[in-house]
Amino acid sequence: MEIKKGRNSDYLLQANRSLVLQILARSNVCTRARIAEETGLKQATITNIITEMIQLGVVREVGIVEGRRGRRSIGIELAAEKIQVIAVKLGHISYSVGLFDLKGRMISVKEGRFQSGENPEVALSKIKEEVWDLLNKDQGKIHGIGIAVPGPFLKKEGTIALMTQFPGWDSLNLNKEFLKEFPVPVYIEHGANAGALAEWRYGKYRRNQGVLVNFLAGEGIGAGIVADGQVFGGSRGIAGEVGHISLDIHGEKCDCGNRGCMELYCSALSFVKNTRNILPDYPESCLNQIDHFTHLDIFKGADKGDALCIKMVKQAGFYIGCGIAAVVNIYDPDVIVISDAMSKGGALLLTEIKKTVKERILDVLYEKIIIDYTDFSVNQILYGAAVVAIDQLLGDIKELLQN
Repeated sequence: MEIKKGRNSDYLLQANRSLVLQILARSNVCTRARIAEETGLKQATITNIITEMIQLGVVREVGIVEGRRGRRSIGIELAAEKIQVIAVKLGHISYSVGLFDLKGRMISVKEGRFQSGENPEVALSKIKEEVWDLLNKDQGKIHGIGIAVPGPFLKKEGTIALMTQFPGWDSLNLNKEFLKEFPVPVYIEHGANAGALAEWRYGKYRRNQGVLVNFLAGEGIGAGIVADGQVFGGSRGIAGEVGHISLDIHGEKCDCGNRGCMELYCSALSFVKNTRNILPDYPESCLNQIDHFTHLDIFKGADKGDALCIKMVKQAGFYIGCGIAAVVNIYDPDVIVISDAMSKGGALLLTEIKKTVKERILDVLYEKIIIDYTDFSVNQILYGAAVVAIDQLLGDIKELLQN
């Protein structure tokens, strides 16, 4: 039997503060009346919270604005530029480090690539150096660091169980590597989950309730699930590891030990690898003119009518569609957002994905679900890493103010 714990008044006060800050974080300018309406809290409670936040310098008044009923009220906004977070995206072959304000606006970003066969410890040192560079330039504004990592990520243990095409990461404890390295709090999350939070807060299909899945199809394949604003990570943090669902039980053996994993068929790396393997059979393909073609070159070739490129885009769409169909049956989402490298596949890829999903789920499910590409113009996972840190800070005013 589950033991239920009560909530004391301090907890409720903290929850109310967090709720108010989250509303301000996703709004330009609010009024006290609007915040009271959205939260369901009494006007007096909102006034007390806002007064406290103004005194602490987190919130400020910005003059008179017109309310929903035509009443003129004092506007309130988050002093977002005073509090910043560092966001880190760790990829299979690359990394990004960005600086964001408390509203999730990107201030700067720097990207780098790992060398083939590079030692994971060396790769980590590059990331740490970039983070320290931002911290040393900071004048007390940076209050947290969000780090998005590939999966399967065992959150409690702090380890990446497997990094396909980049061995050695399973021997590193990222909690030990990062949590005590820096003078501000560090929050580590699976990249797909981080991206899902970014979509939930700021994406085209942003929501307040329901289920949103971020189907991450980049250097690997994964799915981040957010239900009613909370990440669903499972008991060990690896829920959504759809990249290792078997699409062919007799297929190629994956590094995870399974056979025919989805990641072997439609990740960006496999997409390029599989195309290169059959390129000799297509001497007329435009890809023969490119020494080191990428997934983007294949997409461009398909747009121009290249037979090989069209074949491979449709094939990738089929396999991604099979994976999404499984996700629909498992998580029953309202929205599935396709993100990362393969989200650049255009209409041909998306059409094939939807066609495959429609063939493999009940009509009543397909009619209600939204399947679309992300509309993030910046790196969604990096943005999500920032949201991970921002959400933690907004959820705990003590963390927000202690540095």
